[in-house]
Amino acid sequence: MSYWALWLVITILLFLIETTTHNLVSIWFVISGLFTLITSLFMPNLIIQLAVFLILGILLLLLLKKKLKKYLDTKKLKESLNQVLGMEGIVTKTILKDQAGEVEIESKVWPAISKQKIIKDSRIKAIAIADLKLVVAKVKEPKKKKSHHDPRK
Repeated sequence: MSYWALWLVITILLFLIETTTHNLVSIWFVISGLFTLITSLFMPNLIIQLAVFLILGILLLLLLKKKLKKYLDTKKLKESLNQVLGMEGIVTKTILKDQAGEVEIESKVWPAISKQKIIKDSRIKAIAIADLKLVVAKVKEPKKKKSHHDPRK
């Protein structure tokens, strides 16, 4: 007896669960379900199919979850960094030339680099992204108008 239809239904259900959770909960078993579905076409033994499903799913979970999560977190960080491009903020940790410091933009602290030294409490503008850090430039403070106050009056 072939169980391919059973594995197809299980795989589809697991896929639907994964698409609603977005937390890498069942993606590992979606993949192992596909492999098990293929296995079921050549090996009619349900115990072997269950073993393939469970062992492969657990191995994928243990071996790939950290790497994939790190990749996804990196992707989220890039998206967040893109949102602050062009915005101004304040240096919270001095940035040395080509060494990371920190800036605060919209109440969030970001790692930042610059081609020049920018001291703490200076105003900056986020101009680019490099290696998951904001590239910032110092914002020139407007010049104060000289007072033409005549002391004789």
